[in-house]
Amino acid sequence: RGLGDVYKRQLMNYTLLKKGYPPIVIPQKERQAYHQALQMADQGDFQPLVEFLGKHLLISLKVQHSGASGERIYPYQWDES
Repeated sequence: RGLGDVYKRQLMNYTLLKKGYPPIVIPQKERQAYHQALQMADQGDFQPLVEFLGKHLLISLKVQHSGASGERIYPYQWDES
């Protein structure tokens, strides 16, 4: 994937932030699965991408909730996938 993907992720995260959601962080170890889900979406099968992004949005929400509750946030929390 190229630079265009970076802009797409930024646009997605900007949209999430506008709607009151935290940005989605995709850990390096999940990049291959992310790209596979994108390829499937390009072929018309959006379910894997929706599930992938939903899973990582839930992780971001948990981390945000931890921070808002005054709990420490540890790097491994992003790697719950």
